[in-house]
Amino acid sequence: MIEGLKSSMRAISAYRQRLIGIDKVLKNRDQTSWRSMQHDEEWMFIHMQDEIVCLVCRGHGFKIFRGDYIPYKFMYFSFLDSLTIEPNVHTRCRCILEWLNAADAIRGRLEEELYMYDVIVTDP
Repeated sequence: MIEGLKSSMRAISAYRQRLIGIDKVLKNRDQTSWRSMQHDEEWMFIHMQDEIVCLVCRGHGFKIFRGDYIPYKFMYFSFLDSLTIEPNVHTRCRCILEWLNAADAIRGRLEEELYMYDVIVTDP
């Protein structure tokens, strides 16, 4: 029984250390955030479905762009919110770019950072 108690205490201590590590990473992310426009982001170009869409925008229509490509392809872009960009291809452009894989990209970045800090999130 004593050996079982010691084993349980070691497991609890390991979980506690992991939780402390995860807490440190999350607090750091909360303060600094991640830089946007990275290679793991997938943004879809969406144009209006009407007859006045220009040929340039129609040519980009529904293509997927990596995040790190957007500043070079759409130099005058601006964020509407954290998941939507106005590419501003031309004056009075009505198109948007939508971040398709936000949850997966952020989860991947978090897992990578936890791994870098040696915080293993699997069972001991």
